[in-house]
Amino acid sequence: MGWLGEFFSSFDVVFYNWSLFWAGIQVTLKLAIFGSVVGFIIGTIAGLIRLSNLKLIRPLVIAYVEFIRGTPLMVQLLFIYFGLGFKSAEFAGMVALAINSGAYVS
Repeated sequence: MGWLGEFFSSFDVVFYNWSLFWAGIQVTLKLAIFGSVVGFIIGTIAGLIRLSNLKLIRPLVIAYVEFIRGTPLMVQLLFIYFGLGFKSAEFAGMVALAINSGAYVS
C-alpha cells in the first residue's frame, strides 16, 4: 500500500467525525463574524474619538488602543474568561475578539 495509501486512509477519521467538524466550523464562523462586525463598530467610534478634541475621553481611548495592541490576544482571552468570570467561553471569545478587532480598526 505504501505511504500514499496510509495518508488517504487517515481521512476516514475526518469523515467519521464530520458532525463534530461541522459544529466547530459553525462556532468559528460565528465568532469571526461577530468579532469583525462589532470590532468594526468599536474601532470606528474609537478612531473618530482619537481624531476629535474631546479632552476627557481621547486619552482613555488612546490608552485602550495602545494597551490592547500591546498585549497578545490569548492573554486578553484568558483575562476576559477567567479574570472577569464569564460563564460562557463562546461569549467571552466574542467579547475578546470584538475588543481586539476594535483596537486594530481604530
